[in-house]
Amino acid sequence: MLWDKTGNKVSETILGRYDAIIFYGASTRNKYAIQNLGIQEKVLYFIDSDSSKNGTELDGYMIYSTEKLAQEKNILIISVLANHEDDVLQITNRYNQICLFYAPENYDFENAMVDNKSIMQDFEKNTKKYKYVHIFANMIFIQHFYQMIEENDNIQDHLFLMDWGNCKEFYLYDFICDRNRKNKNILIFDDIFGCFGARNINQNLDLYPIFFYSSKILLHSAFLGKKGVKMLSDIADKMGEKMLWICWGRDSCYSKENPIVKNVLTKVGNAYASVARIPYIQSAYGILAKRFYATYNYINKEEIALFESAFACDDKNECRTDKITLNVLLGHSAYEYGNHNYGIQLLERYRDENITIYCPLAYGIKEYANEVIKRGKEVFGNKFIPLLEFMEPNKYYELLNKMDIIVFPMTAQAAGTQLTYLSTIGKKIYLTSEMIHVFYPHQIHAEELEHIRDMSFEEFARTANKTDHPIEKIKKKNRDMYEEWQKILDSKTKHF
Repeated sequence: MLWDKTGNKVSETILGRYDAIIFYGASTRNKYAIQNLGIQEKVLYFIDSDSSKNGTELDGYMIYSTEKLAQEKNILIISVLANHEDDVLQITNRYNQICLFYAPENYDFENAMVDNKSIMQDFEKNTKKYKYVHIFANMIFIQHFYQMIEENDNIQDHLFLMDWGNCKEFYLYDFICDRNRKNKNILIFDDIFGCFGARNINQNLDLYPIFFYSSKILLHSAFLGKKGVKMLSDIADKMGEKMLWICWGRDSCYSKENPIVKNVLTKVGNAYASVARIPYIQSAYGILAKRFYATYNYINKEEIALFESAFACDDKNECRTDKITLNVLLGHSAYEYGNHNYGIQLLERYRDENITIYCPLAYGIKEYANEVIKRGKEVFGNKFIPLLEFMEPNKYYELLNKMDIIVFPMTAQAAGTQLTYLSTIGKKIYLTSEMIHVFYPHQIHAEELEHIRDMSFEEFARTANKTDHPIEKIKKKNRDMYEEWQKILDSKTKHF
């Protein structure tokens, strides 16, 4: 869908009026927009206000300075950066260029507003309706967590507030719509078009009573947009002691000056984090942090049913190298802490063996991903397979099930959800010695990464796919996970 600066929908027929199209913002989402709009032949290049990107390439398109717009006539500018609308329009207006904003077709602004209004009306009829308020950035983790609550608890006790202001993953919208039709408990408080003034999706929604009457407010991620931070700042001032921050990722590494740290995190009643992150959180943010043993890798019943048939066909406890290619999973995302090139260096000794390296790079830093792909192809050729598109959870779990060896040479704590699942089903995992100690308290068992240097291919392959009763282990992990979450939900907090 195309939208103008006032938030009004624009017909795609407008694309035919222009000789060429330029994308504002060097975003990986541009590729999605170009494909869906069918404008591959019209797109000239990308422009970006970040001078460090000028002269580089992204998805085959050159990136230039915004000043290049002064040279163009009869072009249309499209941007996927709706949450930066003011900055984008300031530049494009300077050069008298028309700019439209893009969002995928499955995003229905009007229905989202109707859903929000319906949720608020239900709440007004029963102010005690929501015992727990969960605040999520738009990330895949909400889907796993939601399904866990839905299968184990009274889902009507829970309200989920979605911050879509930093939207990158549009694929969640179908899941959100499906669950809202059924349970009416997912409210989008910052929309990807929230910057359009009158089109603000949460305009006139008074969320304060929802927070006031809740027993707990759980902040599942600090990766929030400006509106989310502002809203929570007001709430934290009045109800911070019943707020819980679930710290599972890089949001534990913010500086003290970050608005979410200054205005929200330092006021929460408790933080839950992995053991490795607790010292920094307590010293930098000055808040009490407790050990967090729960994760977000819940496997729903439908997915378990699919896995049962797949696992039933596995030849457990056998070396597979004489039958099929050995599948190795290298890393989980395109971030520098993933240390992929070091992993490639360790595995290079097996380049002539019957091996395939799968490397997920669907999210993270595009430039870093390109470097990893270049090196991987140089060493392994077609045996190196970069995964550049997002995979639905069940498809990704199917991929994980097919992996024989897991090599994560990362230098920072990450991928806890994947590692928990992989360890549960008995996959052989290689981590650095530092990460082994970090993950051991979470019952994630791994081998020392450096051991690969001294292993023949036969020894390396022999460690693959040894597990008994994987489905029962998954079910037990699900039960244990929910019990850990239940402890957090039942934990005592001070009254405000």
